Amino acid sequence: MKKVSGITRIVIMMFVILFITEIAKAQLPEIANFKLGGVPSFYYDLVTIATDSGKTQMNVFIKVAFDELQFTQEGEKYFAKYEISGILLDKKGNQVDGILRTIELSVDDFRQTNSAEDFSFSQLKFVLPPGEYELRIAIMDADSKKTRTHKMDVNLADYNERPLDVSTLLFVDEIVTDSTGQDVIVPNVLKNYGDSQKSLYVWYEIYNRMKQDSIYMSYKIIDRKEKIIRKGGYYIQLEGMRTVDTLTLLRGDLESGRYKLVLELGEDEYAVRQENGYPDGQDRLHE
Repeated sequence: MKKVSGITRIVIMMFVILFITEIAKAQLPEIANFKLGGVPSFYYDLVTIATDSGKTQMNVFIKVAFDELQFTQEGEKYFAKYEISGILLDKKGNQVDGILRTIELSVDDFRQTNSAEDFSFSQLKFVLPPGEYELRIAIMDADSKKTRTHKMDVNLADYNERPLDVSTLLFVDEIVTDSTGQDVIVPNVLKNYGDSQKSLYVWYEIYNRMKQDSIYMSYKIIDRKEKIIRKGGYYIQLEGMRTVDTLTLLRGDLESGRYKLVLELGEDEYAVRQENGYPDGQDRLHE
């Protein structure tokens, strides 16, 4: 494959939590991860991508473990119901977009109602002009009406500014092909390896306005002591203006702990740095 002439380098640093043990809720500071008075806790992750209209799309992926939900028995089945909402506020605190959705689910086996490994999964999609916003996600128990809210600042990048750019990074468990032949990603959301999970995938899009036919991507996994644990790279064949790539991260000999993932695309002195992660103790929870 043809080597890219060094014109632009994109550096994406994603401070991620790659837990190698099974899901440990208490170790995920960025997530509203404890239950209070019958209100279900939840996990979420998000990715921002470019659109043809010049606006930025943000997909928010949310997981709620079955053991966080209140199931009631009706006949031979068990049912749970909750409301999930997402709103975006501008810098002045004005609401610019909002989504409200009612989630209903049922299971046949009572043991599933107490399962921490089965999840209710949902997705919220926002399309807005680039800029800085505040995202608020709330889950309300249908019976008690009690609500758990998590909020965070988000930056919807302008992917039309640079000749070479990249979306934010999304950890996924697998990529499957649907009946139409389209690839469908299954977001991981938790940013961790499950108990028996051997690999994670990092999904992202490359936006190429430079008419390059390929680009080199390198990555590093770095521990808290700034020691490089693993590194690698490969050339990516670019497909016009938009190219999707998926990096495979094998669990291998990674020990339990937190790591930093660094991706670099391209070469030369023009660098765009993007950080995505949640420092310890920085989440803001509201009841």
